Amino acid sequence: MASRDDILAFAAEYLDVAAYRDYGPMGLQVVGAEKVDKIACGVSASRELFERAGETGPQLVLVHHGLF
Repeated sequence: MASRDDILAFAAEYLDVAAYRDYGPMGLQVVGAEKVDKIACGVSASRELFERAGETGPQLVLVHHGLF
C-alpha cells in the first residue's frame, strides 16, 4: 500500500511537471483515498473510464487528459 500524496509527489518530480505550462489544470483534480493499493490508468478522463475503474476497485485513477 502506498500513500496517494507520495505517489503524486513522485510523479510530479519524475515528470518535472513544474517545467511545463498547460492550458488546463495539472495534478490532483479529485481527492480520493489516502491509501492506494490499486491504480487504474487511461488517456482521458471519461465516464466510461470511471465506470470501468469502479468495477475493478482502484483507489487512484491516472490520466493524461484530465477534467476540464
